Amino acid sequence: MATFEITEEEGLLKFLRDRCDDLRRKNARHRVLIREMEALGERGVAIDSLESLKQTHARETAKLAALTDAIAESLAGIHEKERHVAKLDLND
Repeated sequence: MATFEITEEEGLLKFLRDRCDDLRRKNARHRVLIREMEALGERGVAIDSLESLKQTHARETAKLAALTDAIAESLAGIHEKERHVAKLDLND
């Protein structure tokens, strides 16, 4: 049972890491766009677009932080389950 749970946790961990990688790539593109738009200066509609992009970037940065925390929790859970499995193996 614990080995199956570890496998499930590892699958979740892979998913979370992949999602974090996606968000990092998007955030890098957003940072470039923000710098480019800021370099253009204040030009009507561009200001609204820039603010929207900054909000999106902030939201995705917060998501990335939350996913990073979830990865840490998943890793802790895997290590805990591995210790339990090791103890069970020693008791056999």
